Amino acid sequence: MGFLYSLFGGAPTKYDAQKYFDYAEKQKAKGNIVEALSYYAKVINHGDLGVKPFVPYIELCMEHDEWKKLPDCIKVYRKRFPKENSGWIDKIEKETIEQLRRQGLLPIEVKEQQNPKEPKICSSNPKTADSPKGEKKEQQKKPFVLTFPTNIKHPTLGERYDEYCASLPPFDFYEGDNEDKIPADADMEINDYLNRLADTLAYCRDVEKKQGFVAAEQYYLFLIGHHPWEPDAYDELLELYRNNGKNDAFEALRLYSIDHFSKRRERMERQLTALAEQQRVKEVATEAIRKGEKVSYFRGLFTLYDPFPCIEHWKRLMPIFSGSE
Repeated sequence: MGFLYSLFGGAPTKYDAQKYFDYAEKQKAKGNIVEALSYYAKVINHGDLGVKPFVPYIELCMEHDEWKKLPDCIKVYRKRFPKENSGWIDKIEKETIEQLRRQGLLPIEVKEQQNPKEPKICSSNPKTADSPKGEKKEQQKKPFVLTFPTNIKHPTLGERYDEYCASLPPFDFYEGDNEDKIPADADMEINDYLNRLADTLAYCRDVEKKQGFVAAEQYYLFLIGHHPWEPDAYDELLELYRNNGKNDAFEALRLYSIDHFSKRRERMERQLTALAEQQRVKEVATEAIRKGEKVSYFRGLFTLYDPFPCIEHWKRLMPIFSGSE
């Protein structure tokens, strides 16, 4: 069904910022407000298209009395664009507070912020009195921790892939097209790793389609626990968490993914720089790293250095804010 919806102009089946935005615009024009808000929110949460999706989202909320959706949206906007001229969002925030008070969703007695230029959303719960002496204060909520399946064995698929790549003759900056150094079975070995990764990811998608979120989550975690060297599995589980409202798990996986690929990028950078220094062409490696360019092994068999733009993408991502699902 997803393919047919996509073919005949329905909802996009895979995230694309502009397509999601365009679809939201069409739903807005048709009067499908819930659907429009949902897709504007998805673009906002991914951190794409800048201020663009915020404006119609906020306007729709105001037009259709969805004021309770706005505080979290405004909070995301301020975090995303701290240096932007905030005059218009200040006005929106002030009106939102007034509307929420009228609806009894904010306490009337809450005082206005001392600095009218930078109003903040007031807490919906009045501050409680301090606990009596001797009574233990409520402990802070523990951060969510990802739990990977216990049947993952080392070396993992990703570790074996890295070990095999490291076993091949070092790349020669002077003779980058010298194929004589590559073992005859290298293509077959690399393709075997790529096929295993692709097949496992396809299986995860199939489980998600046929068995749903709970089963698919475990398969995606199993694959991610094998340290795949491409970001696809991480992206798909993040989207799965987002779509199912698992914000704690989403945030834990987002931070895990950023950390994992940042360390991988740093390791690749050190290895590439050391190799270039040995061949007295350090400036070549330094320039490639500075420009954020990929550096490939002979014939592009695998990647020696990858800037991993997915890291910056994940840093912009935020879980779905309340009321936007």
